Amino acid sequence: PLPRGEEIYDLREVLAIPIPWGRGPVLLLSVLAGWFLLRWWWVRRGNSSDKPVPQPPDPLEVALKEMQRLRKSTAWVELQVKDVGEHLTRIFKTYLYQKFALSLGVGATSGELIKDLKEQQVDELLIQEVARLEEVNDGVKYARGSLGLLTIEELYQSYLELIQRTDWRP
Repeated sequence: PLPRGEEIYDLREVLAIPIPWGRGPVLLLSVLAGWFLLRWWWVRRGNSSDKPVPQPPDPLEVALKEMQRLRKSTAWVELQVKDVGEHLTRIFKTYLYQKFALSLGVGATSGELIKDLKEQQVDELLIQEVARLEEVNDGVKYARGSLGLLTIEELYQSYLELIQRTDWRP
């Protein structure tokens, strides 16, 4: 600042200097600089979008692990046929839903499962085997509480073979 009473004469007013390439490039550079700054901040926070997205587990592997876990469960050891049958059905329906988008998953009744398999044009022999196993399980679950002529090991192996099949889609 000037001392009191002093003046500067012949000062011109402030003029904007015209830029020959206009405002667009300046705006573009400002946006890019802001984006790089935001990206740098995001990476420093540890929320980088460059991290690999975890892949969902393979439904076959999950089903096989569940089958193995069932064999080690108290229901298997104590031969609780009803519980083992329910677990096998749950594992099987979940596998079909996750791997092949068949049926409604665990929430499907046996009838809905068979109906959906027919609608999806699954091989008739597969449908018959599923219907047979579901009928046995429904009988155990709702009526008699025994597998009839089947053993618990045979029921397990039948479901295991169905899960390991890959020809559910025509």
